[in-house]
Amino acid sequence: MRPLRGKFLIGSIIAGSLVLFLATAVLIGWLDGVASRGNSGPSVEDYRLQFISKMDEDLADPENFIRKKIENAHWTVKTSSARVTACSVYSVDGSDRGGKGYSNISEVDFIVTTFWDGILQKGGFTEIRMTIDAKSGQVKTCAYVGGNATFNVETIDWFKVGETVAPYVLSFALGGG
Repeated sequence: MRPLRGKFLIGSIIAGSLVLFLATAVLIGWLDGVASRGNSGPSVEDYRLQFISKMDEDLADPENFIRKKIENAHWTVKTSSARVTACSVYSVDGSDRGGKGYSNISEVDFIVTTFWDGILQKGGFTEIRMTIDAKSGQVKTCAYVGGNATFNVETIDWFKVGETVAPYVLSFALGGG
């Protein structure tokens, strides 16, 4: 009977060692994951929230470039406010990591809604959408999305509006906020 007890003891030691090894491997893997997340910089969502906050702050100024373009387009209106109403941010590698200094941000796609009151119409709004390539610094798209204006008196080259706004947007993507 004694040899059986020895085999059982050796099996227990091996099983215990295996459990300890696996627990150590899991702990090391978890710690490595925590460390790599900490070193990858802020997330794409962090960037998106910061971007919206900064853009909304800038759009609050009645002299903001986008707001002035809307007033010029509708001629008889005065903007009352503007804000980012939709925003998507994409990373270079498809992950949720923004990278150090937001170096992993590839593209920002957002909609600005401007609210206005005019002589002929109250409670109006105009929406424009812009997509900016953060790596090349190029405006990919800038277009009128919609609104409820009765008429426009100025034809706007929305792409040129986007080119003017792009440096502001890129200051986030390339400068880290």
